[in-house]
Amino acid sequence: MQPPPMKLKVDMLEAKHWIYPLNQPKRDYQFNIVKHCLFDNTLVALPTGLGKTFIAGVVMLNCEFLAALLAYKL
Repeated sequence: MQPPPMKLKVDMLEAKHWIYPLNQPKRDYQFNIVKHCLFDNTLVALPTGLGKTFIAGVVMLNCEFLAALLAYKL
């Protein structure tokens, strides 16, 4: 079953710009998971100590950033 369509269209040109903190070592799997979470519905299941909280924090940071960007453009 398909989810209902979004009411707002995502500006894919602007969506290419998102924030990823580099104040700790970049782990490729975390970076890829964050990227997928920002553009698709995603369920993250990782063992303890692999950064689920970090991933959630980065996604929330970017959702706040993108929401502010959308509000500015409206």
